[in-house]
Amino acid sequence: MFLTAIASRRNRCVRQHELYFVAFDLLHHNGHDLRDMALEERREILASMIEPGGRVQVQRAAAGEQGHLSPCRPGWA
Repeated sequence: MFLTAIASRRNRCVRQHELYFVAFDLLHHNGHDLRDMALEERREILASMIEPGGRVQVQRAAAGEQGHLSPCRPGWA
């Protein structure tokens, strides 16, 4: 009974709101590790896989976005 009530509430919510999945990076594709590629290149591949206007969208890079990656660079302390 409890799980049925939760499922019913979730279904109402899904019907009342348009839900989207926003992807921002692609790390693995067709058996290949893409982490050594530049973020811009991975996003281009990801964008080529997504149908425009659908419920899955690619988050576009913001100006200066690479700054959040600085702690990953060698020598960061």
